[in-house]
Amino acid sequence: MVKGQIDEILIRRKKYRDPKFSAAELAEMLGLSVWKLSRIVRQEYGMRYAEVVHECRIKDAMQYLRNKKFEAYSVDDIGAMVGFGNRQSFFGAFKKIVGTTPEKYRIMA
Repeated sequence: MVKGQIDEILIRRKKYRDPKFSAAELAEMLGLSVWKLSRIVRQEYGMRYAEVVHECRIKDAMQYLRNKKFEAYSVDDIGAMVGFGNRQSFFGAFKKIVGTTPEKYRIMA
């Protein structure tokens, strides 16, 4: 039940795109403690809250990087659009998940 609520808020409503949206805010929305939310996220998703958020952002970024409509946007712009607060965190998360940088991914796509 709680996983469905997390999916609704975090994923379907795309709250992960808000760089200021925190686990504490999500926990409050769900009426849970941050500790309890963290435990549920680890059980249901097999990763930490931040990793779930990064994965959602990277999936979006990959779609933008492949889409010709977004060619005029810089890689940094796309990182900001999907919710990363800075280039370093975007590139680090992208490389960890995809195995290459966003710039190289864009060229290969």
